[in-house]
Amino acid sequence: MDKLTSHRKQIGAIDKKILALLQRRFAIAKKIGAHKRAHGLPLLDKTRERELLQFLIKEGQKLGITPASIKSIWRAILRE
Repeated sequence: MDKLTSHRKQIGAIDKKILALLQRRFAIAKKIGAHKRAHGLPLLDKTRERELLQFLIKEGQKLGITPASIKSIWRAILRE
């Protein structure tokens, strides 16, 4: 197996893990939404989203991920 194929297999394995984690996150977010609806709470919490994004940007930078990448990825996730 050449290096390109090996790297692609590694990325494929990582992508599968990312998908599994996203599925777990979406399931928990769905439970949070149900709780908020049952208790008459607003579904969107802009303050919480802003705090989360700030935290993720800080953590991402420690890993060498740009703030723009973090914002783009997490905004897409939060829309789901």
